Amino acid sequence: GIECRFAHALVREAVYESLLRSARRSLHRRAAHWFEKRDPGLYAEHLTAAEDPAAPEAHRHAAVIEQQACRFERARRHAEHALALSQSDAERCDAAAVLGESCLALGCTEQAIAAFRNSAALAKEPGPRARARLGLATALRVLDRLDDALDVLEAAESDAVDEGNPRRLARVWTLRGNLHFPRGELDDCLRAHQRALELAQEAGSVEDIARALGGLGDAEYQRGRMQSSLGYVTRCLDLAGRHGLADLRFAYLPMAAACRAYGGEFEAAAAIAREAADAAREAGDRRAELIATNVIASTAVYRAMYEQAQADADRKSTRLNSSH
Repeated sequence: GIECRFAHALVREAVYESLLRSARRSLHRRAAHWFEKRDPGLYAEHLTAAEDPAAPEAHRHAAVIEQQACRFERARRHAEHALALSQSDAERCDAAAVLGESCLALGCTEQAIAAFRNSAALAKEPGPRARARLGLATALRVLDRLDDALDVLEAAESDAVDEGNPRRLARVWTLRGNLHFPRGELDDCLRAHQRALELAQEAGSVEDIARALGGLGDAEYQRGRMQSSLGYVTRCLDLAGRHGLADLRFAYLPMAAACRAYGGEFEAAAAIAREAADAAREAGDRRAELIATNVIASTAVYRAMYEQAQADADRKSTRLNSSH
């Protein structure tokens, strides 16, 4: 019929290379048009082969789509292509931010820091600069560089105020609460997440409302109020489930498990934590997997299942080593 099938890849390559460059570009552009509504990744790749100026934005868009689907390795590859192909500082700034977010999700924290610093240096407007600095502060938090993260967050807040974006400000305050958490600053942590919730509601952002609710769960957990914590976390997970917010689901399933463990619901806690670890492993989110595995091991200790706890702790150590 109208289809071609090659017996060997080398035959296909020989035919492909025999085409004039202009013919190849034209065919790739037609292929890109066919894939545009079907597969963002292949759409971007065919635009690249067609040497089309829309290719950088197509790769950036594909990276965002893959991030939302928690396919972080694919997202990183598309972000790298977007960064390499971009012609303007604004395009490079955006692509570097997406690359940083993908690297952060994959546990490649130093690479994320480099990407966010690059994005911030390229930014000409307060909005993109705030985004890059928020990402940088988040990455510094992962490395427990809390003082550095707070300094960067102050600059991000100033940018977000200049931008006049309540959603961005909600994320600033959520991250501020997350930074107060490991410092043991209980009241500051609670106030920050309460402010984040107010701003998220003002912005009408379901995602940021869910983040703020999760943060309030963290704050109540730190204060030893496990039932209140579980209530906030359950509301966060409900929103995440109904609106497809997979990253928040990964982040707060282990917290729900920990709260249930403190309430003596060990079977339920272990089941939730294993669900969280499996989902994070499938998505390639190493940090979320490590947190969930830690809850699994801790729950086994509470139940005096020491051999199981040792096995889970060994698994956590193996994954931690593989992420460096």
